[in-house]
Parts: sequence; C-alpha cells; structure tokens
Amino acid sequence: MSGPDAIDGIFLILECLVLFINLCERGYEAYKAYKARKEEKKRMKARMA
Repeated sequence: MSGPDAIDGIFLILECLVLFINLCERGYEAYKAYKARKEEKKRMKARMA
C-alpha cells in the first residue's frame, strides 16, 4: 500500500464516521420530537379526564 492509497483509506474512514454521526444526530432529533409528541398527548389526556 503506497502513501496516497493509505491517505485515501483514512479519508474514506473519516467520511464514513461523519455520515454515521449525521445519521445518529438525525435519529436523536426524530426521537426527541416523538417523545415530545407523546408527552403532549399524555398531557391532553390528563386534561380531558
């Protein structure tokens, strides 16, 4: 493996890490939105009762 190949491999790994982090971030934001919606439904139910 020559120098440029090694550098390309490192960049590929870093790009994969960035994509994974972005995916986790979006998943966490979706989870927070879902949790807030669920909490709001629970509050509305409590008001109705």
